[in-house]
Amino acid sequence: MAKGLILLWLTLAISFASAQDPENEQAKYDEKCNTLNAYDRIKHDSNCQKYIECQPDKTALITDCPFGLGYDENTESCVWKSEAGDCIADSKPGDDPGCEPPKDPPVDTTCTTSWDYMRQQCVKVGSYVCTPNEFLPDCSNQTAGYDKNFIADKTNCANYFTCDDGIRYQGACPDGYYFDTQKQTCGLKDSARLKDCKPVINSPSSPSSPNPSDVDWSKVCDGVKSKFIPDPRICNAYIYCNGDGNPRQDFCDPGLYFANGICTKSPPTSCTCEIYLKDSSDPYTEYLPHTENNKFYVCKNGDRDVKQCKGDTVYDETIKGCKVK
Repeated sequence: MAKGLILLWLTLAISFASAQDPENEQAKYDEKCNTLNAYDRIKHDSNCQKYIECQPDKTALITDCPFGLGYDENTESCVWKSEAGDCIADSKPGDDPGCEPPKDPPVDTTCTTSWDYMRQQCVKVGSYVCTPNEFLPDCSNQTAGYDKNFIADKTNCANYFTCDDGIRYQGACPDGYYFDTQKQTCGLKDSARLKDCKPVINSPSSPSSPNPSDVDWSKVCDGVKSKFIPDPRICNAYIYCNGDGNPRQDFCDPGLYFANGICTKSPPTSCTCEIYLKDSSDPYTEYLPHTENNKFYVCKNGDRDVKQCKGDTVYDETIKGCKVK
């Protein structure tokens, strides 16, 4: 029995090592390309951000999609991760003091949770953004506790945020009132608890950009042959329509965008999250307005997601979330 288990373990180990061996991987895709045409593209078996392009000599070129994008086998091109089947974007973590309780708090208390440096209060976890220099709660973070609380706005004593189904909303106390993080309600701003409230950071601004056009990939080269055209899905990509009218995607170098038949430094008006794409693995999360004022883009690590505000709320660039008109 023990001998059988050892043999099984060795077999699995050898199989795993073989699958991870670059030479074996190359040989596997070379074999596949032997039956395909030159420049045909197929997806990588285990990495959604890679694809294989078959060369004229029947060898396989294993290629990365640029900028952290994902490969879509239906169009044989690189697209936003959320449009590439099971390719999922990563998440990102974030000088104000954060929320670590001070060693010598200004009030006689022992705080073991979070500290609100605006109001000098000990508050519940998830009611204050702890990341230094960040004031917007990441409502996609299911472990932060934001969905159970009203969250202080570190840029304005009267404002607060809520998270609902992964979307951030902003609320505001009426005139003459400040938000009380500890009590989770609005209180008189002249009260002893709130009169000394001061914002700890300034609110950043965010660039704007319109919504890019949709594209029917099967018709993108209709009436076009032997010509480079923009890829309407991603503004730093372009499409070559060959002599048969078949589309083939390629990309400008990092920091360049395709416009008027060439790669240029100036992004066209169709750009949205492409302005944040970069040729590195550094994580990022950015927000942009949509052409419809109740929607917005979340640009995150090679992906672009469209979120919609609920009810009568609209997207607000200042808070990078939704608020009442």
